[in-house]
Amino acid sequence: NPTLHALQDSISRAEKGNHTLLYPSGLTALTALSSLLSTGDRWLIPDSVYSPLRRYAEYLKQALGVSYDLYDPANLHALPAAITNTTRLIHIETPSSVTFEITDIDQVVKIAKSKNVLTSADNTWAAGVLCHPLEHGVDISILSLTKYPAGYSDVFMGSLTTRDIQLHQRLSYHHRVLGYTVSPFSAMLVSRGLESLKIRLHAQGDN
Repeated sequence: NPTLHALQDSISRAEKGNHTLLYPSGLTALTALSSLLSTGDRWLIPDSVYSPLRRYAEYLKQALGVSYDLYDPANLHALPAAITNTTRLIHIETPSSVTFEITDIDQVVKIAKSKNVLTSADNTWAAGVLCHPLEHGVDISILSLTKYPAGYSDVFMGSLTTRDIQLHQRLSYHHRVLGYTVSPFSAMLVSRGLESLKIRLHAQGDN
């Protein structure tokens, strides 16, 4: 649908990426990370992570045998030791949902690349404007468009953006198989919100 394509292109530009997929909510976009994980794999998530994602990680562990470990985003010196030969993904959330800790994205990416592990970042609190994880080498950037981008409390949506075409194809296949979609009207509402995003962020900062 051209309205969806237009929003995808807008999010890609904002996130400094090349390929964007839209999801019915921010949490749905986060759960799409499971397409990169299989039974026996492990992934790392920060101990201050958005609680619904932690609940989903526990679900994956119980239902599919995908294990997870928690790491302290304020103590990245301990991160390399937490990576095993079955670790496939390190998830970043900065600022953190509850504590608003700021993670050293460059350091996480450096560690992950040295171990050939993918990285993802929940960029919701930075709204796709105040931080660009993909420019720091993160593989996947995720937004809850419900919050700042939409801005008017009348629509749910999430997005997932990458630069790598092969990674995008893997995620896109999962996106089609599970039937993730958003309506053109919802896409229009988020596109409307993007027009005032920076102004609203500045006003909130001043307040």
